[in-house]
Amino acid sequence: MTLGERWTWLRALKAEATKHERVISAAGAVVAAFLAFEIYFLRELLAAEFFFMFFFALLGGVLASLYLIGVACERGFGRTRTGTQLLKHLWQRASDSLEVLAANAFRHHGHHPVPGTGRTRP
Repeated sequence: MTLGERWTWLRALKAEATKHERVISAAGAVVAAFLAFEIYFLRELLAAEFFFMFFFALLGGVLASLYLIGVACERGFGRTRTGTQLLKHLWQRASDSLEVLAANAFRHHGHHPVPGTGRTRP
């Protein structure tokens, strides 16, 4: 197609468009309304996606916090168990030492235990 033929074709298209001006303007209005609705739905979709992203991030933060609290509690319980075992060991040593001291303090010299009993004879 040559340049002159293109210009002739464009003039003919313009002449046809002026004959159907109402139809073209109505089609333009329909296309504009369709685009307006599509933009509206796109905005709604983006807003919903933003809210889902926000709540997903919020839920992730809460779960991460609960996980960290759980880890801290486990470590604390482990340290508490170690501390109680240490205190139990120290308590046993102290009570054993007190039993030895009490046995030495209240032992009567010259008295022997009666065979078969835990009592002493005077």
